[in-house]
Amino acid sequence: MARLMNHRWRWMLCTAVLGLPCLAHSQAACEEAAPAQTGSAGRPQLAQGIALFEARDLAQAERALQAALFGGLADPMERASAHKYLAYTYCTHKEWARCEAAFDSAFSAHPGFALQAYETTGTPWRDAYSRAQDRWIQRCPSAQRLRTAPAAPTAGGFALNSRVITSITALTPGLAPARSAALAARSETPRTDHNLRLRVSPWANVLINGKPSGVTPPVVLLKLAPGSHTVELRNPGFESYRQVIRITDGQSVTLSHDFDAR
Repeated sequence: MARLMNHRWRWMLCTAVLGLPCLAHSQAACEEAAPAQTGSAGRPQLAQGIALFEARDLAQAERALQAALFGGLADPMERASAHKYLAYTYCTHKEWARCEAAFDSAFSAHPGFALQAYETTGTPWRDAYSRAQDRWIQRCPSAQRLRTAPAAPTAGGFALNSRVITSITALTPGLAPARSAALAARSETPRTDHNLRLRVSPWANVLINGKPSGVTPPVVLLKLAPGSHTVELRNPGFESYRQVIRITDGQSVTLSHDFDAR
């Protein structure tokens, strides 16, 4: 009897020891990853993909985002962003299975990944994101705190529907690395009907007075109403940049920022 009890204790101890690596691996998968300190070869393609999606060139956006992942994105938040916009593209095309799989990859790439409420309001990917989020929360219960709160749709939810921003033009670069001198000159020529010019490297989500206003390619031109405005630039893995500018009639303002320089 004593020999049988000793055998059982040895089996239980062995099971517990062997189970520890699996538990540790599961916990590690749910932990926040530290931002990468080095650049990513796929970062330019990521910026292109986001800008192309914003311009509704979905086929080119998908190619650029896949190229970004293939080229390498060291920062987990950038990888999650690439998968997120791929999910957006797939759901827009009603490829629901691929959309959910892309959201699953976004959660796996960055455990802290979550959409803001405005990103799920009236969008075709809302249900796919919710299902992927539920699966992730089952795997990592601590992610419950990141659950996106529902938001009621509002007519003024996006910046282009406000009285502050009256126009926005994103100059999206092509996928080819080389551009003709004429095209480059046109991209650098200021538009007289716009009064805010952004020069951002490598890219950023743009918020005007707290409202999402698109994604920067190398140049973004906006037309703002006269008055003071808060411009915020966000790029995953970097500290957000915020600047208050004042627009007057007939004045053009250029705002430049290099995230890599900080």
